[in-house]
Amino acid sequence: MRQLDVEKWSRIVGMLYEASADAAHWPEVLCCIAHTFGAKSAVLRTVRTGPHRDVHATYHYNMHDPLQQDYEGGLVQEDPYLEVLDRVPTGRMVTNDNMIDLEALRHTEFYRSYMCPLDNHFIVGGILERHEDEACSLIGLHRHSNAARFDNQVLAALQTLAPHLRRALWLQRTMQRSAQRAAAAEAALDGIGVACFLLDDTGRLTHTNGVGEALIRDDTRFRLSGGRLLAAAPQCGGGHEPLIELLSRPDMHPLTSNQPLLLRSPDNHGPHLVAISAPAQGAVSGSRADTAVYVGNLDETGVLDASLLRELYGLTPAEANLAIGLGRGSELAQIADDWAVSRETLRTHLKRVLAKTGTSRQVELIRLICGKPWAATGGRPDPERQGSEPGTARPMPDPAG
Repeated sequence: MRQLDVEKWSRIVGMLYEASADAAHWPEVLCCIAHTFGAKSAVLRTVRTGPHRDVHATYHYNMHDPLQQDYEGGLVQEDPYLEVLDRVPTGRMVTNDNMIDLEALRHTEFYRSYMCPLDNHFIVGGILERHEDEACSLIGLHRHSNAARFDNQVLAALQTLAPHLRRALWLQRTMQRSAQRAAAAEAALDGIGVACFLLDDTGRLTHTNGVGEALIRDDTRFRLSGGRLLAAAPQCGGGHEPLIELLSRPDMHPLTSNQPLLLRSPDNHGPHLVAISAPAQGAVSGSRADTAVYVGNLDETGVLDASLLRELYGLTPAEANLAIGLGRGSELAQIADDWAVSRETLRTHLKRVLAKTGTSRQVELIRLICGKPWAATGGRPDPERQGSEPGTARPMPDPAG
């Protein structure tokens, strides 16, 4: 193998980071790596090692899909390379003739059922990274039995590429987790039952939930203009147009110190409007927002489910169930009796829940769990800004105050 030039290295590394953003590119990346290193095939796997092996993900080039299904379905339990690689330092690339008896390997069921049909005789690769759940990510390049062995030059080149592979896999996991949290946040916003609009510092809309989309589409009182939320006309805005106008003008922004503002309809029948100066915890990832506006019947409640809480705030199952119990009105002592645990244990769980959700008191947590993010920020009324007439903006009262 000749020394790789800068252009080839740049192309491979660039493709790696494209694959980290879109996993569909991994087969193309592995094809490029295989051809560059004179291999006939390549595989990138994440496998849980230990007594009960399990394949989490497989990307491959020229590896015959049915055989990969057989590998994931049971042959992974017989793979001798996993046991050998487990003793090799993470990040170190090796060749199979340096770590396994190839003659003895030919007499195994794994060789007859998997390696022989693929004609994977000479292999170079190693474990790229290890994960907390006993899983590891590894790469392998293969040559057939009539080809030359992988030499030290190939080994050194793959060793140079290994940190980039590891970084690309880390980026992929990070973006996948971010996408999962964003999806959970969107589900939470849809679940609160009122329209939610996230606005940037210029008053332009950056995100809305399904209820908000329906309101703009079907309700004649609101409209979008230049990306800004506006009342359709003063006579049909339900008294909301003064606050909506202020929110769309950053030089006259009415919100300070995270103080929520409530604007009730003139006849005191919905929809009401609330604005807070920062979105609720767990706002949609990637949506830059300085203000959250909620429109609807703000007296309605609905407890978020445990799976959403775990996704949004990283709660453990016990912490999520505790939060749900409190949101449904159970006392801490009652939950302790039902769970047959001490109150001190639950207080420890509660402290962790408060820290993870960004709340400081149990009442704030309950507001959040009950799907009322407009109330979660609390804040005491400011007499100088409080309005008594329907249709005027006033701070949200703090029930705990």
